[in-house]
Amino acid sequence: MGNDQPGQGMICAEVPLPPDRCQRISVVESGIHATATPRPTCRSPSPYAATTTSLGAISPSPSPSPLPTPVESFGFDALKETFNVDVDVPLAAPFTIASSRLVAVNNVAVRVELRSGAVGWGEAPVLPSVTAEDQPAALHAAGRACAALAGAPAALLGALLQDVASVLPGHAFASARAGVEMALIDAVANSIRIPLWRLFGGASDSVTTDITIPIVTPNEAAQLAAKYRGQGFQTLKLKKIINGNLAHVINIKLTKLGVLGALEIIDAARKANIALMIGGMVETRIALGFAGHLAAGLGCFSFVDLDTPVLLSEDPVYGGYEAFGPVYKFTNAIGHGGFLHHFDSDASLHRSIAVHSNNALFHWATIA
Repeated sequence: MGNDQPGQGMICAEVPLPPDRCQRISVVESGIHATATPRPTCRSPSPYAATTTSLGAISPSPSPSPLPTPVESFGFDALKETFNVDVDVPLAAPFTIASSRLVAVNNVAVRVELRSGAVGWGEAPVLPSVTAEDQPAALHAAGRACAALAGAPAALLGALLQDVASVLPGHAFASARAGVEMALIDAVANSIRIPLWRLFGGASDSVTTDITIPIVTPNEAAQLAAKYRGQGFQTLKLKKIINGNLAHVINIKLTKLGVLGALEIIDAARKANIALMIGGMVETRIALGFAGHLAAGLGCFSFVDLDTPVLLSEDPVYGGYEAFGPVYKFTNAIGHGGFLHHFDSDASLHRSIAVHSNNALFHWATIA
């Protein structure tokens, strides 16, 4: 697996520095290194450029965050094993939106482990009225990508991501592709021992989300608004029944685009001075946490709609960000910082075993 040509597969995080300098952390053929470059060269190339796959941004934050410690040599280790996981968690109450009525999360998670021991987690949210995949299709697609990656030698991250895109191309596999991309990027962040929000630029270590009022009666909407107000939420997302035919912002959803596709659109929108919003499907804190890290690290989103973990009847994720009402605080834990219960906390993983916990079903299958 992978294309090892020099110059391909760069992953860079550009963190604000004094006006004439910026810090770039890159995965290159010889490993990962940090270099300081003049400000005019700080713009990252398109994620789909012919010679470079890049994750990066110039943070607009006026107050620079402390720089991550420069890393001299951490290559992307050979993959040891991969898992694809289905995740079923009931909602606290039915949730009705324009396209569907939901009573549970039925998503797919992906776990990869490098031979160094670094682990990455991703999640493929499934909403059949929106995503091309249902849960069985997403599970199968993620399994195909995991099978292709299993036992892969040390390689450039960008080359591996391009291989994933070739196995899971286009909108038909966007959700599964996003889950695998998240896991690989999380594994890289773990391997170089920095949190994801720093990998994505370090603009901020927190985001503040709105909360969605579903399609309910006016009385129920008022009750929900009062409830969420009591929990500290300041912004409500409401359906406005008009046909404005206008798009004031571009709403970025990793599930619809994959991570690299999302970064390409983010880059184009920023160059065109188009405002951005980040949202999600009904997801656990694996996918929402990744999106939150990305939003915090880039610091360029005018609207944040990452509320769906609040809607779940239970939280299947251990660790991860800290939630204080609408404020998600991202710690200095490396990578995403979170994982599914009974997986990374349990050293004995077996083929095709189902684990029941608090009415949630987790199922994994070893692909290695």
